[in-house]
Amino acid sequence: MVGCETPLIIDICQTLLENSTEMDRKSAPRCIGILFAAIFLFLLLDEPLGAQGGNSRNEIALLFPSITPELLENIAERGSASNFLKSGEKPILVPTEKFGAKIGGDLDDLSFTIGVEVLHVLPDEFANRSTEELASLLLEISDLAGLEYYSASKDRMRILFFDSYFIDSLDTKIPIDDPIISSIPTTGSMYAYQEDNTFGKNYNTIGYDVQPGTIHMITENISTYRWGLVPIVRPKNLHLHVLIYRTENQIIYYGNFGARALRVGLIKDRIHNSFYNRLMALYGWYHKKLAE
Repeated sequence: MVGCETPLIIDICQTLLENSTEMDRKSAPRCIGILFAAIFLFLLLDEPLGAQGGNSRNEIALLFPSITPELLENIAERGSASNFLKSGEKPILVPTEKFGAKIGGDLDDLSFTIGVEVLHVLPDEFANRSTEELASLLLEISDLAGLEYYSASKDRMRILFFDSYFIDSLDTKIPIDDPIISSIPTTGSMYAYQEDNTFGKNYNTIGYDVQPGTIHMITENISTYRWGLVPIVRPKNLHLHVLIYRTENQIIYYGNFGARALRVGLIKDRIHNSFYNRLMALYGWYHKKLAE
């Protein structure tokens, strides 16, 4: 981008005034206004598409210190990026070093064998939503029932969850309402039941930490996830992280599936793709809820 400092603009305007005739000076303020408008339009059009919404490359680089140039370009231009993680690799799309270390440390403790991360910059129209509202919408898991996703194995859209709701305990398993976040900071942990089209009927814990400007939700499996009759993920070996992070101008949605999977072998790529498509479906669900 061509630089254009404010002092330089003022010097140009002063020169116009000093060299104009008395009659010209009467219309000089209007000319100066036009000049400012032209300069502003030039700067706006000269910015990359993503930067118009606040996604300047410098801002992105500060939020994501480990990001690759290719992913930096994706976020700046399209407002989204994704990354497949191999065992032992660190996530690179997590906003800020603080959360990068936190989520990366969790994946290390998990000794994950399969990992996928996605990032989306939410449209500017949602920037005025309160953190409490953003958190409450994220925790409305009862609305996940009937959600569709693209099945990599079937090559078509399928139901992701047949049922989804919070329960009071693992003993009685009575359905309870989704929590409403009315004040922050707040933290909590709840049990949930979800009937998954691929992995069957399962129980999970869903923990959340809501702070001013950030919402971090972690889902951990209690049940063994099975692919048909084959056990794929043992209890506590699958973690879903969802992080909502507010910048000065925008809201960032980050999702991460990490799992220590068993006996994946030749279907490892299919599981990777399945996790990615699930993350995309969950983001689409959240985006739709915000737009309602």
